[in-house]
Amino acid sequence: MSRTTNQLPNKVSVRSFQRSCSSSGFRPLLRLAICFILVYSFFISKAHGAGTTAANFLTLGAGARIEAMGGGGTAIARGVDGVYWNAASLGRCAANEFSFSHAAWFADIGYEHMGFIHPLGDATSVALSSSILRTGGIPRTFEDIYGMYEQTDGTFSYTALALVSSIGKYVGQGFYLGGSAKFVYEDNASESGTGLAFDVGGLYVSLDKKWSLGVAARNLGRGLKLREATEPLPSELAVGGAVVLVDSSLVATLDAAVTTDAGTQFSWGAEQRLRGALFLRGGYTTSTEKTAHRGFTMGAGIMIKGLSIDYSVSDYQKLGLVHRFTLSVGGH
Repeated sequence: MSRTTNQLPNKVSVRSFQRSCSSSGFRPLLRLAICFILVYSFFISKAHGAGTTAANFLTLGAGARIEAMGGGGTAIARGVDGVYWNAASLGRCAANEFSFSHAAWFADIGYEHMGFIHPLGDATSVALSSSILRTGGIPRTFEDIYGMYEQTDGTFSYTALALVSSIGKYVGQGFYLGGSAKFVYEDNASESGTGLAFDVGGLYVSLDKKWSLGVAARNLGRGLKLREATEPLPSELAVGGAVVLVDSSLVATLDAAVTTDAGTQFSWGAEQRLRGALFLRGGYTTSTEKTAHRGFTMGAGIMIKGLSIDYSVSDYQKLGLVHRFTLSVGGH
């Protein structure tokens, strides 16, 4: 009799745990994890190595807020930034939003990202956005009789553009799904090309809003069709998590992303809210690819009556610093 009495609470607790797992969405999360492992294996098998894909501007990120937190926004991006990081986050938008970002890169490279979100009702939102990268005059080099590229003959410029349409929706039990379709154009003076790319993403937000998990596959497609060949796109698979701490004033994030031409990148960061309207942010990025970005990031932001202004700076070590500015109106 005593043995039965000792075991009964354990049985009850196990059953309670099983019910709580089922009701809180752990079974769908398990399925999502299995799908991620399968897709991750596919991405690893398709890895081409550094410098082997076209339209690499598609991996430059979006929004000063996320970049200040290490560049990992799969589970924490919001508003127009979510179009890039995880389209599923659009399902959380309840108001119109317009956003514009400018990044001042080294070597006279400029990168802009802008977009507009419109909620349709029924926890569904759509977005239109664009990204454009432009360079200044790049010296045109040619090979001499000794096989060296030290001679120059004028300059050329590089332009790349992506036009994106996106949709995100809340599907119940804390889950959101979303996707994007992209028209991609690239012109490097000697040849130009176009292509189509697609993003898909999923997001889970706990019922108490204290933590979230996200997964996103970016830049899927056949490739960029140039004059003589079709070059592969820099496809990327990312998974991330975020947790809210310290009376909802601190957010911590962790992301991992594998790209077909840049190895696996790890990003972690944090955002601290001060006095309601001011935010301080910091993060770090590292990668298994020696030529990829490694370094600290930091930034700040202010939010006043539907207007947000964000700034970030990223350390690319020997290449220099990259500064980003974002202005957003509406949303939240």
